[in-house]
Amino acid sequence: MIIWTIYNLSVVIVALLCCIEKPFRRNSERFSADYIVKISAQSQDLFCWGATREISETGASIAVTTQSTDLKSILNSTEIEVNLIDHNLVLSGHAVRITTDNGSLPYLSIMFNQLSEEQESRLLQIIYNPSNSFLRTRIISAAGPILLYIRSIFRSSSLLQSFRP
Repeated sequence: MIIWTIYNLSVVIVALLCCIEKPFRRNSERFSADYIVKISAQSQDLFCWGATREISETGASIAVTTQSTDLKSILNSTEIEVNLIDHNLVLSGHAVRITTDNGSLPYLSIMFNQLSEEQESRLLQIIYNPSNSFLRTRIISAAGPILLYIRSIFRSSSLLQSFRP
């Protein structure tokens, strides 16, 4: 009897731990988007071109496509302007960090400064536009989870894979 009590208690504890949500690092949700942007640093008269990888209400991650740009000086500048070319919207902000992924394009993370009401309204219209693919609802059928289960049975790579720290 005591074994079943311990077993039930451990199952309840595991179920409760599964309910704890992982804390978010950001204040707003980021969505993957592909908009052409021009980044210009006001103080040093520098500019570069890129494409947004992710965008949110508070910032953006931009893949810089201009090769000859000194990103360190853009990172050190106090204020930069992000011009969304397709939507004719100019946002001011500051660069937070530069990341590179194994020889791919460098990514510039930008946090927007205090936006005006019109800028914020236009940005929200761009992000939450119904034509964006990430906002489309997916139709869930009964066969989907069954097919996923059958696929996972035949895919044994997860059972054979070992993870090293």
